[in-house]
Order: sequence, then structure tokens, then C-alpha cells
Amino acid sequence: MNNPIKVALVGYGMSSKVFHAPLLNLLNEFEVVLVLERSKSDSIHDFPKVKIVRELDEVLKHEEVDLVVITTPNHLHYSHAKAALLAGKHVVIEKPFTVSIPEAEELIAIAKEVNKVLSVFHNRRWDSDFIWLKELVNSGINVYEIDSRFDRFRNYLKGWKEQTGDGTGILYDLGSHLIDQVVTLFGDDLELKYVDLKKQRDVAETTDYFEIHFQANETKIVLKAGMLCSHSHRLKVDTALGTFIKEKPDVQEGVLKQQGVSFSRSDVYAEEIIHYTSEGKKEVLYLPKGAYLNFYTHLAKSINEDGPNPVTPESALKVMQWIENINNFN
Repeated sequence: MNNPIKVALVGYGMSSKVFHAPLLNLLNEFEVVLVLERSKSDSIHDFPKVKIVRELDEVLKHEEVDLVVITTPNHLHYSHAKAALLAGKHVVIEKPFTVSIPEAEELIAIAKEVNKVLSVFHNRRWDSDFIWLKELVNSGINVYEIDSRFDRFRNYLKGWKEQTGDGTGILYDLGSHLIDQVVTLFGDDLELKYVDLKKQRDVAETTDYFEIHFQANETKIVLKAGMLCSHSHRLKVDTALGTFIKEKPDVQEGVLKQQGVSFSRSDVYAEEIIHYTSEGKKEVLYLPKGAYLNFYTHLAKSINEDGPNPVTPESALKVMQWIENINNFN
């Protein structure tokens, strides 16, 4: 068995606390040894024996660190990832990859040059509903329309993601997830048909609502996210077998928020989707369990040269290219 991959978490906000720290803590393939926090020391509660540092240079010069996980604000992804790669570290970047295509392309080139794994945490590829949807699309059943949404109701601003700045706003945040899912499903068959981006709330500083339509062969795809919708479905799929509706988002985020670093595989349970059949009947189906852990399980294999990168930077670059197309759509 390989020695544990030594990890440095750069940033210890919501992304690190809720997603990366619990997943890494559960897997024997990894050991968190360093956390970069600029001023706070929140990580000490989850990792009492881990060293806390205040500057990126302290991470980069630490010879024991194999993998740097970057969860800083989006505009810092490029500079932090570049420095880590050039220091000889493998790198995981929280989505979105970067805030511009040239930045993403340069990081891909550097990773190849230094022969290090560069990956982007597009964890929603392991949502229960997306695992099921991928199986449905790949089965050959006619899928006429996919309506995929992340809606919520919050009439006030919360955090840097909703403030003016490079790479902020709902398109870079929730939009990255939804776009990545349809790119993963349909690849080069996607055609952009309609875009509506707006500041919906009176207090909005950047885009807080979008509706995007794609066409992929015979399948229409509608992606929506907003901050003034108190009830909607997560996913609706019209098919030759009838309509499937999933009301709520994948349970993993809620479980991770609740359990923190005490999270275990058994905390994730099977979720329901409602099938309205072509005969007008209603039946409850159970989806495959979501599996965010698979990202890091496969990443360990990739770092140890025993498997593919779970999210290649090239695939994450395609998401950035689509975001640019959407922003420039007339």
C-alpha cells in the first residue's frame, strides 16, 4: 500500500469545512498535514494536530506536502495553483477552474510540463440524480427535455461570491455545476440557444439569476438558478417512458454540513425520484447513492499513477469556455 498523500488545504471556509476536509479525513489514502488560514484558526477544531500557516509560501516550501487543495476566492485560483504546480505539488482547485480561459490553458500547460496531477472539484458529477441521469441518457431511451435547477430564496447578500469581482455571481457558482453536468453528458453535441442573465434582487451586485437553453440532438436542456424562488424541483426529465421529477437536491451537502469530519459513507442514503408513467401512473423509484468520495478515491489512484484523473483540467476548461459563450451570447 502507498504511503498517505500529504495534503495542504489552502483556505478553510465553507468549501474546505463542508466538502474537502470531511472527504479527505475519511480516506486512508490522504493525510491533511497543513492548513492555510489568513487570520482565523477554525481548522484546529477538526484537525487538532495539523499545523496552521498564514502565508502561501509556507505551504509551497513544505517538502512533506504532496497535494495542495485550493479553496480560496475564484480570482486567486490561477495564481495559487500556478505557484503550487511550480513548487512540485499536485493540485486540486475548487470550481470554477479559473476566471478566464487563458489562465486555465496556462495551468494545463504547466501541469503537463512539471508532470503533476491538476484536477478541478466538479463534485456534482457524483450527485445521485446525475448518476441516474447519465445512466438514462446512455441507455438509448429517447430524452426529450431536461430541466435542471438550483433555486433558493435569499433576498440578502451572503459572502464574496455575491459581491462585485472577477469570477463572482451565480453563473460561476451554481452555473459551473449545471454546465459541467450537461457538458459531461453531451460534449460537443451541445448548441447554445437562449440566455437570460440578470440581477434579480434589489441588493444584487452581480448576476444572481440565469436561464440557459441548450439543444443536444433531439434533447432540449433548460438550466436555471435564482435567489428568489422558494420552491421548485431539482430535476425534471421528459422521456419516452414518461416524466421523472426529483424535488430536492442531492442529500450529500446537507449530510456533510451536519456531520463535518465525522462524516462516513453510511450517512448517505438512497434518494427518491417520482416517475409519472406514460399511462398516467405515479411510482417512486430509488436512485443510486451519491458518491462525492469517488472524486478523492480516484484522485489518489491518479496521483499514484494507478488510474485516470477523475476531473481532467481539459474537461473543466470546456466549462469555462461555455461560461464565456454564455456571457457573450447576443
